[in-house]
Amino acid sequence: MKALPGERSAAVRSYLSIHKGAKAVEVAQALSKVGFDITPQFVYSLQTNDRKRKLKHGKRRAAILKRRIKVKKAIRRAAKLPRLRASDLYSISDIVAARKLADQLGGPARVAMVMSTLIALDKKDVSFEEEDGISAPLIDLSHNGLLSPLP
Repeated sequence: MKALPGERSAAVRSYLSIHKGAKAVEVAQALSKVGFDITPQFVYSLQTNDRKRKLKHGKRRAAILKRRIKVKKAIRRAAKLPRLRASDLYSISDIVAARKLADQLGGPARVAMVMSTLIALDKKDVSFEEEDGISAPLIDLSHNGLLSPLP
């Protein structure tokens, strides 16, 4: 009688689980005595495929563990970031003052341009001096760059 699909593999695996160090030839001979049509090559291929499956599972598990470690490191890094203090937050009066400045300069977009220029000037360590009501240096807001002062 012919074995059903999967019965031969299950028989080989159960035999190998009982006889751990059995060679493929021994497994094939023992199971052929019971009535299974098994060759040593079939046992070799089954062992190889099972080993590959375990390795693949191990690699997948290692990748998952690696991702978990990355997430834990990111959480630790985030925990080391400085916490916001009450002094770091904006008050309502700050927002009202910013709104008044926006109205004076012509809108929030203009304020953003002026502030980005101011930040760039702070990085270049440029100081402002008043000369006859005109600030020097003159600032080209369209390019966020510096122009030479008026003569």
